Amino acid sequence: MQEGEPLRVRRAVHHVPVAPVAFPQTKIVLVTSGWTHLAHRDHLVPLAEGDIAILPSGACVGGEPLPKVETVTLYFDPSYLRQQLTWSSRQVAFAALLESAADGAGDIIPIRPPDRHRRMLIDQACALARADSARSAPSLRLLGEALTLIAALDQSDGMVRPTIPRREVRAAVDAMRSDIARRWTAADLSCAVNLSQSQVVRLFNAAFGEPPITVLQRLRAERLASLLLTTDLSVQQCATTVGWKDAGHACRMMIRFHGLTPTRYRRMSHLHR
Repeated sequence: MQEGEPLRVRRAVHHVPVAPVAFPQTKIVLVTSGWTHLAHRDHLVPLAEGDIAILPSGACVGGEPLPKVETVTLYFDPSYLRQQLTWSSRQVAFAALLESAADGAGDIIPIRPPDRHRRMLIDQACALARADSARSAPSLRLLGEALTLIAALDQSDGMVRPTIPRREVRAAVDAMRSDIARRWTAADLSCAVNLSQSQVVRLFNAAFGEPPITVLQRLRAERLASLLLTTDLSVQQCATTVGWKDAGHACRMMIRFHGLTPTRYRRMSHLHR
């Protein structure tokens, strides 16, 4: 990011720990997949998929993926961010937190959006990263969409300290995500992570408040949502890709987890791009 540039958006995948590094920009990090710990001032901040962290300007922050994490990071010029907050603070409830971050004050601020908004925010952030990587000069539209994304965070549940699931649970989720169309059972997962079926179910309920089958349905709904946004496949084709042969069932699952039908989700997502 060049000096004086108001905004850059970058998508990254990390497989190994990142040594502490300081950036002059105010950073907003959204975890698009996986889990990680951010390290700042001798504190560890755990983040899960869909979680967001606001990093103060100049903060020296390191990261430890568990074991892999994908993120989208918005790098804001602090002066530009403060200028925008001057007129947008009435719409953004946590404007004071952003202002403190722009001033380089305070610790990392973790935020957990409601489940019904997490997939949409992830998709919007990824779209911003794609748009930024394709541009050759600052774009007013990109800036506007980034500020719209920030305003959407006003619907968040607030600051959180989420618990990172056990290694076996993370491995089971990664296995399901890597073969999303497979008809996974508790027995399959127990073999994949070398735990008993009862342990697998207990650990999933402890980590997510849901059994493995419900987590699988959620993962399929998230993948279907991503396909609706990034491809021109029909709803039936998207459903088949994620393991649902019946488009009607896929529609019911999308309503359950995202509150919208597939067609409505695709239309609303495009309106926000």
